[in-house]
Amino acid sequence: MKDGNYAVFIYNTSTTTKWITVLRNYDILSRRGDFMAIKEILELSVDTEIEDKFIIKAKDIQQELSNQDKRKLLSLISKFKEQDIKETIKYIKILAIWEPDNAILVARKKGVFRYKANNFEMNSVLYALNELLRNSDLFGFSLETKKYLKSKISLSWIYDFYKDSERKLKNLINERHNNRIKRIVNNFITFESALFKDLLAYIDLTFSLNRESTHFDKNRINGYSKEEISDAISYIIFLYDCEIGIKSDKYYIVDTEYILGDSIEELILIAAKVIELNEWEVTMDYFNYQIKTSGNCEVAEKVYKK
Repeated sequence: MKDGNYAVFIYNTSTTTKWITVLRNYDILSRRGDFMAIKEILELSVDTEIEDKFIIKAKDIQQELSNQDKRKLLSLISKFKEQDIKETIKYIKILAIWEPDNAILVARKKGVFRYKANNFEMNSVLYALNELLRNSDLFGFSLETKKYLKSKISLSWIYDFYKDSERKLKNLINERHNNRIKRIVNNFITFESALFKDLLAYIDLTFSLNRESTHFDKNRINGYSKEEISDAISYIIFLYDCEIGIKSDKYYIVDTEYILGDSIEELILIAAKVIELNEWEVTMDYFNYQIKTSGNCEVAEKVYKK
């Protein structure tokens, strides 16, 4: 409250389409009605709280966003994996009323706009980017922020790449599991090969032989460092545990023929590309790198944007 002026949100429920009006005269507090302080707007439905008229009027508010409300918004944005994308967009928009560019920057660094960070039921990242870009002039986003949103939208093919790659990996994991070796000892102890054991043996072999990447061809396994291969294997083992499960009461063995063949490297290569592209997305969100594609979107390069 300052100089008798206070920003109050009134939620009018008398109309069929709910709307929000912003009043700045403190005298309104003496009237009857439903009043909303700034933080109470967080409780509004995602279908009613952020409309063009609301953004225009809310932009006129001179009241500063309190540190407490800002911390609340940042916390809610951080929970984007646990909530509907519309909820996350709501919180970003509310913060953008007072801090337009920072709202996008915060969401970038928290991973909201990373195509890999979300599930594959729908391309929620693309939906969020388009929704925010649609209101960019109303919020007053800078040219740099608009450029970022447009750039990420142009990279929507990454979502399909992640989705297709994960589907391929899961299919190969299940195929390998179905063709695993089984051996029975003493008529009752069953030993069986397991992909996760093969992968661990492969990475042990890689470090033991001190293999290093020999060129920059990311379409070949020796285009990746030992550390990058380790990250790819960790990703595959994570998917394996989700699909098959790793059981403590099983006796697992290594299929030496498999780890010395080409099939295991083809599997690792798929995962390595996913991990690398995901890292590129992180550098784009944190350090303003740009991902450029040439030809058929499967060939990408990371370029530093000054």
